[in-house]
Amino acid sequence: MEGGPEPGDVSPAPQATNHGGAPRRRLLPLVTLLVTALSLGASWSHILQIRGKAAWDAALWRTAMESLYRDYATLGAVTEMGAIVLAWTLTISYRRLPSARRWSSAAAALLTFAFFALWLGFVAPINAVIATWSPNAMPTDWMEYRNRWEMWHAVIAMVKAGAFCALVCAALAARDRSCPGDLPGDGAVR
Repeated sequence: MEGGPEPGDVSPAPQATNHGGAPRRRLLPLVTLLVTALSLGASWSHILQIRGKAAWDAALWRTAMESLYRDYATLGAVTEMGAIVLAWTLTISYRRLPSARRWSSAAAALLTFAFFALWLGFVAPINAVIATWSPNAMPTDWMEYRNRWEMWHAVIAMVKAGAFCALVCAALAARDRSCPGDLPGDGAVR
């Protein structure tokens, strides 16, 4: 049959396109990278603030916690959950693709779960304690809580950076059909 596939042709089926003509399968990695970058940016901002906030007295630090981080709890939560859901969705969508993409996206998905677990296990309990304080009546050990809060946010930022790097690796592997790291017979399209 002229114009049809040759016997043994393993070319991928044509992809559904959105109205702009770009394959839809390219949109998911892009959105996943964007939302994960926004989540990482919020965590990176905590690292950038550590030195400045270390010089603040107890009342100023507590007042800042009430005013600066209000939107982190709402908008930040949306990007956190978005990064997690999108990374897992991307991993599922890559399940039949070459191993470099599968492993990189799986690593990103696991790291997104890890940063959320770290937040639940270490930051949320500290937040609960801090929420009971008033700027006018701070406990004597407030700096210990502040330092642990800052440290765990820094750890989470590093885990998010790892997730973002894994997503970038998955996206870069998707550009090359031979995907470095793929082994013969692993389902890679060559």
